[in-house]
Amino acid sequence: MTALTAAASRARRNDSGIMFDSRAIATSEVIYAGALVAVDTNGRLIAAAAAASTNFMGMAIDTDSGNAAGTRYARFIWNCEVNVATNSTLSTDHIGMNCVCVDDNFVDVWTAYTSAISRCVAGEVVGFDSSGNAWVALRRNSTKGLTNLHVGDT
Repeated sequence: MTALTAAASRARRNDSGIMFDSRAIATSEVIYAGALVAVDTNGRLIAAAAAASTNFMGMAIDTDSGNAAGTRYARFIWNCEVNVATNSTLSTDHIGMNCVCVDDNFVDVWTAYTSAISRCVAGEVVGFDSSGNAWVALRRNSTKGLTNLHVGDT
């Protein structure tokens, strides 16, 4: 599994209720369009990863990098289904279950990350395509600890 090093084009479906938002990008963080994104403890956007103290936000639709002043923003979406790469442990047995971010490009089965602090939940696995990529219903699961929430945040 490899994190993104350039923008990724991801198929999207069932997006009639799609939600859009934007956040300041963390200092020196690069966010690529198509990346799965989260926020750190400061409420700044970062590439999603299996890491402590992050909250999943959605999929980035802009490519940009952060600065110390917090004046660089990236837009992202959620509340839709997105086609995401998986590893070999995620299978049709996991349809209907939550999946977690391995990095900004891959998701995995929830139980592969036994520590709750390493789980960045992307959403629910709703199906697979013919190449084995998962259709994931992106969800905003928590905004715990975030400040300055916008209307529409959950």
